[in-house]
Amino acid sequence: VGRMDTQGMDAVMDELAGILGELPAALEWMDILKRAYLKLGTIGLATRQLMHELFGRYGLVVLSGDHPELKRSFLPVLEAELREQMSHRLVQPQMEALEKLGYHGQAHVRHINLFYLKDGLRERIEVDARGKYTVVGTHIHWTADSLDAELQAHPERFSPNVILRPLYQEWLLPNLAYVGGGGELAYWLQYKKLFEHFRTNFPVLVLRNSVMWLDRGAAKKRQHLGFSYTDLFRDVEVLIKDYVSVNANHELSLEEEKKAIQQAMDSMVAKAAAVDPTLERSALAETQRLLNGLEKLEAKLLKAEKQQHEQAVNQIRWLKDKLFPDGHLQERHENIAALYLKYGPQTIPMLKAAIKPLESEFVVVEDK
Repeated sequence: VGRMDTQGMDAVMDELAGILGELPAALEWMDILKRAYLKLGTIGLATRQLMHELFGRYGLVVLSGDHPELKRSFLPVLEAELREQMSHRLVQPQMEALEKLGYHGQAHVRHINLFYLKDGLRERIEVDARGKYTVVGTHIHWTADSLDAELQAHPERFSPNVILRPLYQEWLLPNLAYVGGGGELAYWLQYKKLFEHFRTNFPVLVLRNSVMWLDRGAAKKRQHLGFSYTDLFRDVEVLIKDYVSVNANHELSLEEEKKAIQQAMDSMVAKAAAVDPTLERSALAETQRLLNGLEKLEAKLLKAEKQQHEQAVNQIRWLKDKLFPDGHLQERHENIAALYLKYGPQTIPMLKAAIKPLESEFVVVEDK
């Protein structure tokens, strides 16, 4: 979408400014966004400007994949995609094989995995059984020959979707390794055969760090509750149960009672079986009934104790929800603006210092 214009972004900026407020860091963040999205005209130029604002000090190269000569270099793949639906033939079996191993497909592969771009238009290309090519939602259509003529004359009008984009990326800038998040790497696994077919180096896939940020409020709650950083990754109900058990005013476990009853019932079962073997099943059922009753009583004891620790239980739920919004990692939910409001221009240097992308550890950044 890089060539699309930024018309209408002024309304977005006004709404965002109202949300962020008037603090100096908020005004500075809005200036960064406005310089990108209100002055440069296209999404591509705006994105490039924003990336340079944030990362330019470290040495950054931004390559526009929409350049006509770069697209022309990709013609062998574009031709194979339109004529033979090559990516569908190679990626779909790989996706099915991965799903059998327990991996979920990350991206839907179509028979043609290209968009057509022209005059603000960005729509999928489809082909029917008769070999007629159409642009979805438009009156644009071609025969196989006329489409080939369009491709040779204007390769920049054809844009790879998520299935072909990794191949295009490595076609232009070959890498020894690709460092990405879990979701990204999961869909790269689908493309090995595609790379092999087009004799393009498939990079080593490296899982990057993920980062959890605890602001001062969250940090204080973690410390008050006595949780380690590792504890934060445990299931919320397990955390609550363990917290209540440790801080309970009364003994909540009935394990000793269960053992005593089990021993007594074992003796009773043995006696019943000695008198009449057919009574053994009834005696075992009675044992299980008593043990189930104790389990229910233990759960009621825990529930009653939870009510006495209601404030702490609510704090645990709040903390888990803040650190794992909707059950996902913060990075899938939070926006960098929240950090920028807190740390201003030091946000990126702070994260850069904390993150070691080639080390397989989860990074926790805590505001003291």
